[in-house]
Amino acid sequence: MQTISDIIKRVRLGHGMTQSEIAKRVGVDQATISRWERGVGDSTVGPNAGIAIGAMLMELDKKAKRQGRAVA
Repeated sequence: MQTISDIIKRVRLGHGMTQSEIAKRVGVDQATISRWERGVGDSTVGPNAGIAIGAMLMELDKKAKRQGRAVA
């Protein structure tokens, strides 16, 4: 079973994005994305960030499908 950490990292890498790029879109700093991806420390996702991450992941997934490619 994949964790949210696995999903965030997989989608980010699948789209060739840096942690900083994801952080900017979500409204957190790069260190927070790093903690989320590693699942260490206080890696909780607040409600607003959680909604932003979910929306971003869905947007990236739709974009990949329109371009005829799947994110592994």
